[in-house]
Amino acid sequence: IQRDITGRKRAEDQLRESEERFRTIFQTAEVALVEMEYTALKDALDRVRKQKIRNWKKYLESDPDFVKLASEMLRVVDVNHAAIKLFEAKNKNELMGDPKLLMGNPESQKFIDFLATMARGNKNFQAELDLLTVKNNAIRTIMNLSVPREGAKFKNLLISLVDITERSRVEQEKDLLLNKLHQLNRQLETLAVTDGLTMLYNHRFFMESL
Repeated sequence: IQRDITGRKRAEDQLRESEERFRTIFQTAEVALVEMEYTALKDALDRVRKQKIRNWKKYLESDPDFVKLASEMLRVVDVNHAAIKLFEAKNKNELMGDPKLLMGNPESQKFIDFLATMARGNKNFQAELDLLTVKNNAIRTIMNLSVPREGAKFKNLLISLVDITERSRVEQEKDLLLNKLHQLNRQLETLAVTDGLTMLYNHRFFMESL
């Protein structure tokens, strides 16, 4: 008995081409991308969800053991060249497996916010994260995380990390400069209405007070 498998083969070819196209875009993207397997975490959240929890954030904050266990259920399965460069790694193997390096402290409030977002069924999560590279250099990033929709062929979490370290440094320097300018202005205002030698109010102060 012969069966026509042309349609099935065409579908398989299209799927393979789609996966190859995704991998090409993933690896050549200029922004750091991380692919994370989360099936075990999804199953654990589904089981807890049966308790009909209304306030996930409060629940997670009251159960640090579950939060710690949840962090151990995530595994990094792929990173692109931009992520390797961002984290100053020699190769992707240094970033695979434990996601702590890429997501920060699993006991942090932002990780709890991430878990609460997933538990509520939201498909996107964004946060600013202060992280360390493989060489222990501090970086600040904006993390965007996308959860695949139900029934999607792509089953893993896709995370993008935008480096804003330099922008944050410039903003901090700007704030510091503005504070210094405010202090200088206050000093100049004081000098303008006081005698430089005695620091007593001068004639100008009394004239402006009239």
